[in-house]
Amino acid sequence: MKNEYEVSIDELELSKDDITIKRASRLKNTIRRTINERLRIDQEQTRSPGGLEIDVLPEWEEILHKDYTILREYEEVGWKVMWYNEHSLGPERGELTRSWLSFRNNGEKNAS
Repeated sequence: MKNEYEVSIDELELSKDDITIKRASRLKNTIRRTINERLRIDQEQTRSPGGLEIDVLPEWEEILHKDYTILREYEEVGWKVMWYNEHSLGPERGELTRSWLSFRNNGEKNAS
C-alpha cells in the first residue's frame, strides 16, 4: 500500500518546458539586475549623446527578441532605450560584431 506522502522521483522531474521557463525567468532577472546596476553606477553617461551603452550578451538576445517588455519597462519610466547592432560589412550585412543597448535620460525623472 502506497503512503499518501510518498513521492516518486518521476513525479518530481520537471518537464523541458518547465525548465525553459525557469531559465528564462532567471535570465530576465539577470538582465534587469545588470541594467539597473549600470544605470545606478554610470548615470552620468545617460546624459551624453550616445547614452549609456550596455553590451547585449549572446544569451540575452533571444529573450530580448521574444519579450520586449523588459526594455519597454524602462521606456515607461522615462528612459530612451535603443538597441543597436554593428555588422562587419555595414548595416545588416556580414557577421554581427557588436550588439548593445543605449539608455539616454529624457530629462524626466527616471527610476532605476
